[in-house]
Amino acid sequence: MTDKYELILEDLLELAEAVEMLQNTENKAAKVYKPTEGMASAAKRALKWKEEGRPGGTIIGVTRANQLKNRENLSESVVLRMHSFFSRHAVDKQATGFSSGEEGFPSKGRVAWDLWGGDPGESWSQQKRDQIMRDREQ
Repeated sequence: MTDKYELILEDLLELAEAVEMLQNTENKAAKVYKPTEGMASAAKRALKWKEEGRPGGTIIGVTRANQLKNRENLSESVVLRMHSFFSRHAVDKQATGFSSGEEGFPSKGRVAWDLWGGDPGESWSQQKRDQIMRDREQ
Protein backbone atom coordinates (compact mmCIF):
# COMPACT_ATOMS: atom_id res chain seq x y z
CA MET A 1 0.00 0.00 0.00
CA THR A 2 2.85 2.38 0.82
CA ASP A 3 4.36 1.81 -2.64
CA LYS A 4 1.07 2.91 -4.23
CA TYR A 5 1.07 6.17 -2.28
CA GLU A 6 4.74 6.77 -3.02
CA LEU A 7 4.04 6.37 -6.74
CA ILE A 8 1.14 8.81 -6.54
CA LEU A 9 3.30 11.30 -4.66
CA GLU A 10 6.09 10.95 -7.22
CA ASP A 11 3.57 11.50 -10.04
CA LEU A 12 2.39 14.69 -8.33
CA LEU A 13 5.98 15.85 -7.94
CA GLU A 14 6.59 15.21 -11.62
CA LEU A 15 3.54 17.30 -12.52
CA ALA A 16 4.80 20.09 -10.27
CA GLU A 17 8.17 19.88 -12.00
CA ALA A 18 6.51 20.17 -15.42
CA VAL A 19 4.60 23.27 -14.27
CA GLU A 20 7.81 24.76 -12.89
CA MET A 21 9.62 24.10 -16.16
CA LEU A 22 6.86 25.93 -18.05
CA GLN A 23 7.07 28.85 -15.62
CA ASN A 24 10.86 28.93 -15.94
CA THR A 25 10.60 29.33 -19.71
CA GLU A 26 8.91 32.63 -18.93
CA ASN A 27 11.48 33.52 -16.27
CA LYS A 28 14.82 33.11 -18.02
CA ALA A 29 16.66 34.34 -14.91
CA ALA A 30 15.74 31.19 -12.96
CA LYS A 31 18.83 29.51 -11.56
CA VAL A 32 19.73 26.11 -12.99
CA TYR A 33 22.19 23.43 -11.90
CA LYS A 34 24.25 21.19 -14.20
CA PRO A 35 24.74 17.53 -13.20
CA THR A 36 28.29 16.19 -13.02
CA GLU A 37 29.89 13.49 -15.18
CA GLY A 38 29.83 11.14 -12.17
CA MET A 39 26.07 11.57 -11.86
CA ALA A 40 25.65 10.94 -15.60
CA SER A 41 27.75 7.80 -15.31
CA ALA A 42 25.65 6.39 -12.45
CA ALA A 43 22.45 7.20 -14.35
CA LYS A 44 23.71 5.45 -17.50
CA ARG A 45 24.60 2.37 -15.46
CA ALA A 46 21.12 2.27 -13.90
CA LEU A 47 19.40 2.76 -17.26
CA LYS A 48 21.40 -0.20 -18.61
CA TRP A 49 20.23 -2.29 -15.66
CA LYS A 50 16.64 -1.27 -16.40
CA GLU A 51 17.09 -2.24 -20.08
CA GLU A 52 18.32 -5.64 -18.85
CA GLY A 53 15.06 -5.99 -16.90
CA ARG A 54 16.42 -5.36 -13.41
CA PRO A 55 13.75 -4.26 -10.94
CA GLY A 56 13.99 -1.04 -8.98
CA GLY A 57 13.12 2.60 -9.31
CA THR A 58 10.04 4.29 -10.71
CA ILE A 59 9.14 6.12 -13.89
CA ILE A 60 10.20 9.31 -12.10
CA GLY A 61 13.61 7.76 -11.44
CA VAL A 62 13.96 6.75 -15.09
CA THR A 63 13.00 10.27 -16.14
CA ARG A 64 15.54 11.71 -13.72
CA ALA A 65 18.23 9.30 -15.01
CA ASN A 66 17.65 10.46 -18.57
CA GLN A 67 18.03 14.08 -17.47
CA LEU A 68 21.25 13.22 -15.64
CA LYS A 69 22.61 11.07 -18.46
CA ASN A 70 22.17 14.00 -20.84
CA ARG A 71 23.50 16.44 -18.23
CA GLU A 72 20.43 18.62 -18.64
CA ASN A 73 20.19 21.72 -16.49
CA LEU A 74 18.06 21.06 -13.41
CA SER A 75 15.81 23.52 -11.61
CA GLU A 76 16.06 24.38 -7.95
CA SER A 77 13.00 22.28 -7.14
CA VAL A 78 14.50 19.23 -8.87
CA VAL A 79 17.71 19.63 -6.88
CA LEU A 80 15.68 19.81 -3.67
CA ARG A 81 13.71 16.70 -4.66
CA MET A 82 16.96 14.90 -5.37
CA HIS A 83 18.20 15.78 -1.91
CA SER A 84 14.92 14.56 -0.44
CA PHE A 85 15.16 11.27 -2.36
CA PHE A 86 18.70 10.58 -1.12
CA SER A 87 17.74 11.50 2.45
CA ARG A 88 14.82 9.05 2.40
CA HIS A 89 16.70 6.25 0.67
CA ALA A 90 20.10 6.37 2.39
CA VAL A 91 18.96 3.35 4.41
CA ASP A 92 18.88 1.32 1.17
CA LYS A 93 22.67 1.36 1.19
CA GLN A 94 22.59 -1.02 4.18
CA ALA A 95 20.63 -3.70 2.31
CA THR A 96 22.21 -6.82 0.85
CA GLY A 97 22.88 -6.44 -2.86
CA PHE A 98 23.55 -2.72 -2.77
CA SER A 99 27.31 -3.10 -3.17
CA SER A 100 29.09 -4.82 -6.03
CA GLY A 101 30.08 -8.37 -5.17
CA GLU A 102 27.17 -8.93 -2.81
CA GLU A 103 24.47 -11.50 -3.49
CA GLY A 104 21.57 -9.93 -5.38
CA PHE A 105 23.61 -7.04 -6.80
CA PRO A 106 22.22 -4.72 -8.00
CA SER A 107 19.38 -4.60 -5.49
CA LYS A 108 16.19 -2.67 -6.25
CA GLY A 109 17.48 0.05 -3.95
CA ARG A 110 20.78 0.25 -5.80
CA VAL A 111 19.04 0.55 -9.16
CA ALA A 112 16.85 3.36 -7.81
CA TRP A 113 19.85 5.05 -6.14
CA ASP A 114 21.82 5.13 -9.38
CA LEU A 115 18.80 6.32 -11.39
CA TRP A 116 19.01 9.46 -9.24
CA GLY A 117 22.76 9.88 -9.80
CA GLY A 118 24.24 7.48 -7.25
CA ASP A 119 26.76 8.60 -4.64
CA PRO A 120 27.91 11.54 -6.81
CA GLY A 121 24.27 12.69 -6.98
CA GLU A 122 23.86 12.37 -3.24
CA SER A 123 26.86 14.57 -2.42
CA TRP A 124 26.11 17.02 -5.25
CA SER A 125 22.47 17.45 -4.23
CA GLN A 126 23.51 17.99 -0.60
CA GLN A 127 25.97 20.72 -1.62
CA LYS A 128 23.49 22.39 -3.95
CA ARG A 129 20.70 22.17 -1.37
CA ASP A 130 22.92 23.85 1.21
CA GLN A 131 23.75 26.59 -1.30
CA ILE A 132 20.04 27.09 -2.11
CA MET A 133 19.19 27.38 1.60
CA ARG A 134 21.98 29.93 2.16
CA ASP A 135 20.78 31.96 -0.84
CA ARG A 136 17.21 31.94 0.51
CA GLU A 137 18.40 33.31 3.87
CA GLN A 138 19.90 36.39 2.23
